Amino acid sequence: MLSHLNIKYKLVLIIFITIIMPSIFMLYLIESGHIKEAKIYLSVELVCFIALIIPLSNLFAYFIVLKELREVNKFCLNIKEGQYDIFFDLPNENEDESEMIKIKRNMNWMLREIANRSVSMESKIIEIEEMKQEFQDLSINDSLTCLYNRRCFDCKIKEFAEKSVNLFTGFFLMFIDVDKFKQVNDTLGHQAGDNLLIKLGFIIKESTRQESDFPFRYGGDEFCVLISGSNLNIVTEVAERIRSKYEKSAIGGSTLSIGIAEFLSVHGSIDKNIEHLIKQADQAVYTSKHKGGNVVTVLTKNLSNDDTLLRNKNKTVQYKNRTS
Repeated sequence: MLSHLNIKYKLVLIIFITIIMPSIFMLYLIESGHIKEAKIYLSVELVCFIALIIPLSNLFAYFIVLKELREVNKFCLNIKEGQYDIFFDLPNENEDESEMIKIKRNMNWMLREIANRSVSMESKIIEIEEMKQEFQDLSINDSLTCLYNRRCFDCKIKEFAEKSVNLFTGFFLMFIDVDKFKQVNDTLGHQAGDNLLIKLGFIIKESTRQESDFPFRYGGDEFCVLISGSNLNIVTEVAERIRSKYEKSAIGGSTLSIGIAEFLSVHGSIDKNIEHLIKQADQAVYTSKHKGGNVVTVLTKNLSNDDTLLRNKNKTVQYKNRTS
């Protein structure tokens, strides 16, 4: 209860105990004729006050205000450390309460506000992070097929090329184009065309290696895959798997023309070699279409040690559809 007294009443109590009560006792000794005892009492009181003035000052300061200030300081430190659930234990509010109680009551209110705003802010931060992740996904993923998009392809093929040059390894670029895609759109409608692209995207993703191959929707009805390693047999097996799976569930009689080109570690500009690789893969697709579609074409490269750039000799390998 003493802690709930305001500073004025605490000072009155201290003055009453330390000054008024000893004075009353001194008057009593004088009035009762104990002059000698009064002198002794006054001397002892004076010596005690001189000897204990510093400890008494500290005690009175603590009793009056320091204890309250330490509680307030501890309260602030709790807020600084993120502890928003430790409030002052206060009596019911009334008009005649001490200034320190009012300060503590206001600090309790501020703490509740800080806690509420902190929760709200954390919720908004989580929401912003989720939106950021969603925007990042949209920036690299195709919304229709859920494969990587052209923007991601431009970045990833450069990573593949730089790694290939640094580690003296190769990789393959596979282009996939849908035969008769315009015919499907014109005869069956654009919804059928979208379903075709979705199905093809699923087949490509299902037919490639998750950790080492990267499938992309290059644009429109064109898809591509970056395939790690230098094993041509693995690449042609992947291409044939995609072609045959799509043929079994094709929409509107459409088929696939697939072209494959290989990137090898060479001298010269990486950007120029990437550009040349894309042209090779595109040329391989064109060759497949020229043969009537439903074909896998591979362009292999022969390097000359005298050249700083690639010099190509094209070799066409076809995997035609076997019909009964």
